[in-house]
Amino acid sequence: MTGERKAQRGIPDDTPENIARAVIAIAQEEATELGAILEVESQSRGDAIDNTLHFQLGSHSLTVQFEYLESCNLPAAASIGTGSISAGYHNEPEGWNLELLPKDFGSGYASPPFRWGLYCEDEHPLDSPTAHILDGPLLKKLINERLLPLASTG
Repeated sequence: MTGERKAQRGIPDDTPENIARAVIAIAQEEATELGAILEVESQSRGDAIDNTLHFQLGSHSLTVQFEYLESCNLPAAASIGTGSISAGYHNEPEGWNLELLPKDFGSGYASPPFRWGLYCEDEHPLDSPTAHILDGPLLKKLINERLLPLASTG
């Protein structure tokens, strides 16, 4: 299987913690495959966990930031997770806002399945339909588009 890409890793939908672990694992795999530098920072902030993934490949950079409430703190929360994806070069394609969506978004009780909804950077999840649901292949595509912009336009 030399030269073949690994099977697509998915993002589970059972808990915010498992989702975060999968996003970080996919980011690490993609950074390794591209030869990019990836710095991962995770820290606890009260009831939430804040993660920042910073990619650097040559003159291109990408930052994925997301925070989420731990599973034990979900029932009382209106928003259970937010974040953003943004590139660090001047001709940046549109950035994305992230919102961790429970099964019944807006119901007041957060229950699985949980999925990261992507929204254009000038839209808010309460006012706009979800543009995309983040899954493993889409995360890899966004990383590639931002770090290899010339390859993704061809």
